[in-house]
Amino acid sequence: MPKLNFQFKSVKTKLLVSFLALGLIPMAVVGFLSFQKSKDALIHTAGDFLSTEAVELLDKLDRSLYERYGDVQAFAYNPKARGSAEEITEAANFFMRSYGVYDLMMVTDLDGNIIGANTQSFDGNNLDTSVLIGKNVKGEVWFEQIASGQLTKGESYFSDVQQSKWVSEVYGNRGLSMVFAAPVYDEQGNVVRVWSNFASRDRIIGAMVKEQRKQLIADGINTVEIQVMNKAGLLLDDYDPKAILSSVNLVDIGLVSAKEAVTGKTGFILEEHKRRKVDQINGYAASKGALGFKGNGWSALVRQDAEEAYAATDTLRNLTLIIMLVAAGILSFLAIVIARGISTPLEHAVRTLEAVAAGDLTQNIEVTSEDEVGRLAAALNTMVARMAAAIKAIGNSSQGLSASSSQLGSISHTMVANAEETTAQAATVAELASQIGDRVQTVSAGTEEMTASIREISQNASEAATVAGNATQLARNASETMNELNANSSEIGEVIETITSIAAQTKLLALNATIEAARAGEAG
Repeated sequence: MPKLNFQFKSVKTKLLVSFLALGLIPMAVVGFLSFQKSKDALIHTAGDFLSTEAVELLDKLDRSLYERYGDVQAFAYNPKARGSAEEITEAANFFMRSYGVYDLMMVTDLDGNIIGANTQSFDGNNLDTSVLIGKNVKGEVWFEQIASGQLTKGESYFSDVQQSKWVSEVYGNRGLSMVFAAPVYDEQGNVVRVWSNFASRDRIIGAMVKEQRKQLIADGINTVEIQVMNKAGLLLDDYDPKAILSSVNLVDIGLVSAKEAVTGKTGFILEEHKRRKVDQINGYAASKGALGFKGNGWSALVRQDAEEAYAATDTLRNLTLIIMLVAAGILSFLAIVIARGISTPLEHAVRTLEAVAAGDLTQNIEVTSEDEVGRLAAALNTMVARMAAAIKAIGNSSQGLSASSSQLGSISHTMVANAEETTAQAATVAELASQIGDRVQTVSAGTEEMTASIREISQNASEAATVAGNATQLARNASETMNELNANSSEIGEVIETITSIAAQTKLLALNATIEAARAGEAG
């Protein structure tokens, strides 16, 4: 792993970056986590809301279909359903205007022939249904089941949304409707006719979806999209009218929410819109029936663009950014103040130490605080003062040592001169002793006492010469000792005392030698 070679050039910069990092990084992390958590919470909240809306929509549809299921039985029970064509038309027109959800009502006999139909639309306008009278409906599932007695009393036939050729023939459109049919009984309870209602897809499913969409938009969901599917996944209502009962199958194109819904599940999921290619939160639900009416197994999707659902997080994000900017400004100010409080004394300390390293011991750091930095400055001042005092004392000691060395050199020169003089005197004494010996030999060759004296004098003279040689060596040693005194000045005094003692002894020996020589002269 490569090492980072980045280094800060000053403590102030390091402190500023550290303070800002320690302040802003945790804030950024908290802000990001809050944003993500808020985003997830919004997804769940929006998803739960949308799936609830899907459940409510299906419940409304099932209740409406349940009513349509009962309507056809009530209409077939009406006495006019067994009457003439005019009576059938009169009753059908009344029901059309009263309920407003049907496109077509007609009555057929058991041979399948249409014997009566409404002549007014749901809004009271005239409607030409004469083209239907006399036509045969054999082969229609609803007619065959009722005519063959497959339904018992109290039951009605109902279909899913389909394209009815009868409605299409009257209105000239696709005829999208749901068929509700019931048997018409005579007074003996025999099935004599079949009453059929063609409920409008537009005014039941379409109207309910439109109303719910309008309410959701009023609630602030502007990108709401509502779809109703049959149990095969085909659309019964969509934002694109051309997609209704067309080749668009949400299950087949892989929409997860559609797959979940048609299997009877309720919930929500975040996924991409397969046609619009945008992310959406899809709430889905499946029909459960209502009031004992099992329904057609429809399912519903209530969808919202994810971008709109996240809009609330934009406010949170912007607020977080503003807070971070304000906090960054405050932290920057505090960091600058604190960094200066720490770095300024350190900079002074560095300059002082650099001056000390260059030999200037007159520098002094201004102590402005009592914290660790202030204590450091005070300690540096004390150290520099003590160092200056120590160097001054060393200088004074060096001067004394130089004076002592000069004095020692003078003494050494004196000692050398005395030693040379002693040697010379000893040589003179030896020469005199030799002369005296010659004279003694000529005066009295047999005097033993004089001989002994002469020998003693000669021995003393020899010792004097030896002492003089030792004195010379001691002088040399004194010179070497002077060099050693430069390393250890404490021994100078003792060495000087030793040398002085040796010089005194040397002088005493020389004096003794002189005295002995004089005695010898007198004896001679």
